Amino acid sequence: MFYGTGNADNLVTGQLIENSPLLTLEWENNNSGKSYQVKTQLTGAYNLDNILAAICIGVYFGLSDDEINNGVESYQPKNNRSQIVQTATNTLICDYYNANPSSMFVAIENIGKINANRKVLILGDMFEMGEESAAEHKALIKKAMETPVDERIFIGKDFFQGGSTMDHGPWTMDKKPQFYKTVEDSIKGLKANPIKNSTILIKGSRGMALERLVELF
Repeated sequence: MFYGTGNADNLVTGQLIENSPLLTLEWENNNSGKSYQVKTQLTGAYNLDNILAAICIGVYFGLSDDEINNGVESYQPKNNRSQIVQTATNTLICDYYNANPSSMFVAIENIGKINANRKVLILGDMFEMGEESAAEHKALIKKAMETPVDERIFIGKDFFQGGSTMDHGPWTMDKKPQFYKTVEDSIKGLKANPIKNSTILIKGSRGMALERLVELF
């Protein structure tokens, strides 16, 4: 039982055709040769493998293609993991259940690929990183600065410390990030400088409680 983005020997193959920010994919049942387009309620290009795995399991256990498509289209995350929240003026990608360097990296990379007029990164500290904390937070600041978004906001003492000790050379005025030492400080800043008409990724460790920011958007 195999799945993937290529290789006709796989039971299921598929590819993303839209990420704006909800994913639309095209998949093919290689047993029947039939292909389908499915619009999901998930975001994050990194979820393609998860979706194809679910489709493959459905095919293996004999579900009809219609049953599989209905299941994929109807699934809506409600656990603060890549959850989409639409407000009056913004689209929020709420992903603050947990955070580690690899999940932060792919989330940052994904918002860079999303089709949206204006994109904002709001990143909170990663907890329990031990001796690697300073280096990992700096690496994520660098990744965020290299990613094509319009605004970058970092929250927490580790990001704050990382930003204060990095070379600010490439941070031009139109690309200058904002650092807040605490969530409370960020709430004050966001109230003074509200964000509108944007697609916003909010991601950080659960202990940061970044859900407190949602009402500001």
